[in-house]
Amino acid sequence: MESGSWLHRPRQGQGLGREMRAAMLQLAFEGLGAERAESGAYEGNAASLAVTRSLGYRANGDAVRDDGGRGWRRELRFVLDRATWEQRRRDDIELVGVEPCLELLGAEPPA
Repeated sequence: MESGSWLHRPRQGQGLGREMRAAMLQLAFEGLGAERAESGAYEGNAASLAVTRSLGYRANGDAVRDDGGRGWRRELRFVLDRATWEQRRRDDIELVGVEPCLELLGAEPPA
């Protein structure tokens, strides 16, 4: 499972990105039964890299990508496995209404 996110600059630095990513990871691992999550951030994006590392992702290589028409940039890649997420999982995130969406998402209820 791979995700991406972006926050409007005035909303950055308020912890919203970390909350958004934590909720997404809860959905991926608990709701959809993911075994790993992948993420990336462009080199120099200190805020995104800090959120990624704070949630337990580990470095997993890099790639050179077109940054939305602004040129080619190095993207740092990260991975978070289920075992690491289990150690850091939060108990204050509640999933509601996931079951009816599983078929639409091509997923089955986690074991």
